[in-house]
Amino acid sequence: MLVNAFATSMLYVVAKYLTGFISSNQVVFLYKFLVLVGLIPWILYDGISCLKTKKLKVHILRGIMSTGGALCFMYGMTKVDIASATALNKMEPILLMIVSALYFKEELGRSKIFAVVFSCIGMLFVVYPIVTFANGNIEFSLLSSTKPSFNYNYLIILAGVLLWTINTSIVKVLGRTESNRTQLFYVSVISVLVAGPTALFEWSSVNGIPVPASFDASFLSNLTMPAVGLLLCLGMLHFIHVACNFQSLKMAEMSVVAPFDYSKLVFGGFLGYCFFGNEPSFSAYIGYILILMSGVYLLRVETRNRSKITS
Repeated sequence: MLVNAFATSMLYVVAKYLTGFISSNQVVFLYKFLVLVGLIPWILYDGISCLKTKKLKVHILRGIMSTGGALCFMYGMTKVDIASATALNKMEPILLMIVSALYFKEELGRSKIFAVVFSCIGMLFVVYPIVTFANGNIEFSLLSSTKPSFNYNYLIILAGVLLWTINTSIVKVLGRTESNRTQLFYVSVISVLVAGPTALFEWSSVNGIPVPASFDASFLSNLTMPAVGLLLCLGMLHFIHVACNFQSLKMAEMSVVAPFDYSKLVFGGFLGYCFFGNEPSFSAYIGYILILMSGVYLLRVETRNRSKITS
């Protein structure tokens, strides 16, 4: 799981570095295309029978949510530090609990409510410098006469995480009748089809909202050899991430390996500083700790509850 966490953090670094050559939307499109090319031999290994489905509309919806999440997250990550983007990505399990309670009518116990509240507080500390530390003094920016500006790109990242949460909920529905190969094929193909048109435009920010600024159909011809090498590295890191994730869950229980997934915060912070000079704020560090503690606490409580049920 540590290798998985490091590979994911490096994937973020390479993807962010690639935006120095091409736009974030073009990175997402080419990344999705490489993943599709790599997956097709495995998906079609046993023939095309796995492509049969009666839930095409649901697959299309999942593909849109998955790609929309990637586009928002990638665009936002170019504007904020990697550690903060990683921390906000850890809000997905919390949002998933809320969606499960509203849509699947799952019960929210005290432990889940506790985790939701503290994770949301941690999120606020990450997206806005509530507390500052300078010259040995701790100050609360909300009480200060000069309040720091708000970075709206954090909201774009959270929008991406929300779309990924909806995607995960759809996977839960599709998993009842659709095989993994079927799901992977359709989400990969639809992701390429959805991301493709967005890659044809240069994007700019208007009041914190990304909008298409100009048509750019020739971006592929502008790819340099270093950019191609980084794209291939991106695809390799993706498959390392997937392989290590499956292998870790196969070798040990989720309750054992899942906490190590939070090492992405450490790797993300370290790599972000090494490659981009990113230094998260004092307030962001408090947010990281709250999100991490909430996630690990919830995992431990849920594991203990499952143990009581099975015993």
